[in-house]
Amino acid sequence: MKKEEARKIIRQNLASFLKKDEASKIICQKIKDMDLQFKSIFLYKALFSEVNVDELIDLYKDNHTVYLPKVKGDDMVLIKVDCDTKYEIGPFNILEPIGDEISPSDAQIDVCITPLLGFDENLNRIGKGKGYYDKFFSKCKCKKIGVAFETQKIDNVEMDTHDVPLDLIITEDRIYANNCR
Repeated sequence: MKKEEARKIIRQNLASFLKKDEASKIICQKIKDMDLQFKSIFLYKALFSEVNVDELIDLYKDNHTVYLPKVKGDDMVLIKVDCDTKYEIGPFNILEPIGDEISPSDAQIDVCITPLLGFDENLNRIGKGKGYYDKFFSKCKCKKIGVAFETQKIDNVEMDTHDVPLDLIITEDRIYANNCR
């Protein structure tokens, strides 16, 4: 299935999925239960259709280095956040942190929790189409964990040469992993 067709189907599925808050809490709890060993983590502020990971930001920002993205043209930069961080609405109506901008290639990130629009069991992801996270992954080596609702799963994601597969995908129903990676 072509990516644009898949995006349309997934968006329809998401529009009728009414348990986003409940599913987000389950997904966040699964991440906490994994007992990930890390010093720094890259998270995000969610759109309405994405898994809300605010509780992870709140949990980790006191004892770990937490970064959030900020869109700069065709790329993302990272902003280190803490309890004093202020936010502003960014280009895609997403809350973005205000602070010193760090290039992904200059950051030491252990784990990235990434949103996605769709995925398959082979840990391939479909984003919104701008390639922000694929560019980020090409500059920053870290454990890549996708978070999504089970309704976002499709049979097969059409991969392009620049697409980067994930290490894990966590939904409210299960954890997808490929032991060969």
